[in-house]
Amino acid sequence: MKISQNKNGKWVIDFTCKGRRIRRVIGTSKREAEAAAAAIKADIIRDKYGFAKPKKQILFERFAKEYFELHSKQNKRSWMRDRASIRNLLRFFKGKTLNNITPDLIERYKAKRKEEVSPASD
Repeated sequence: MKISQNKNGKWVIDFTCKGRRIRRVIGTSKREAEAAAAAIKADIIRDKYGFAKPKKQILFERFAKEYFELHSKQNKRSWMRDRASIRNLLRFFKGKTLNNITPDLIERYKAKRKEEVSPASD
């Protein structure tokens, strides 16, 4: 992590995190920039070793309700179809957070729905 002073006299920190270069103007004192750099290093280390604050967990049912009320019902003529789809999704994903819905779980849902729904006429 590099700490330097720019041409305007402001102190800047420059570092790379998760493959991205990050540059931030911190303030007018070197001491302030050093303190900010130390705090950022501590945050990076906590995140790397699993000590970061847990991200907000959103339940699928809350997300589905908000989507339906704020987007689907307001903007789509096919909102009744969305309501039926959400009912089916809720039976499988209720109680799960969005973070816990993995591609594998989605494939299991699709397989389950395929068993429940009769195939279209040939």
